[in-house]
Amino acid sequence: MARRTERQRHDAGERGGIDADGEEATDWAAIYGRVATGLGVLPSAIDEEPAVGIFALLRYWAEEPPAHVTLALRYLGERKRKPASARAAREQLGEAANLMGARIAPVSEKTRELVAHVEEMQAKLRAAQKSKPPK
Repeated sequence: MARRTERQRHDAGERGGIDADGEEATDWAAIYGRVATGLGVLPSAIDEEPAVGIFALLRYWAEEPPAHVTLALRYLGERKRKPASARAAREQLGEAANLMGARIAPVSEKTRELVAHVEEMQAKLRAAQKSKPPK
């Protein structure tokens, strides 16, 4: 991942808020803050890490929160955050993919039909296995 300047990091963090459709944009400042606090490093150190490593760390922390989060939950209680909409989640996934050099494209109708067919066949197979008498 290319190293960004302080101004670029600041601009990226400032792009949060609400977009034209009323959806919340990615709050990069919060992501940088969470990772920097959890690791005990400066935000500039995060730029030196590959994006996939940061995303893997955030997924891990979703299951096993860092100590400061656990203590805050215990003594301060849970903060209520509005869940992200499906549209906002798709946009965030697209932004994450762009950071990793990938491109997200809609699934074709043919692929949807193929997936539906596979799911139908799996259901038939499970039903046949359930109705099969034990040996």
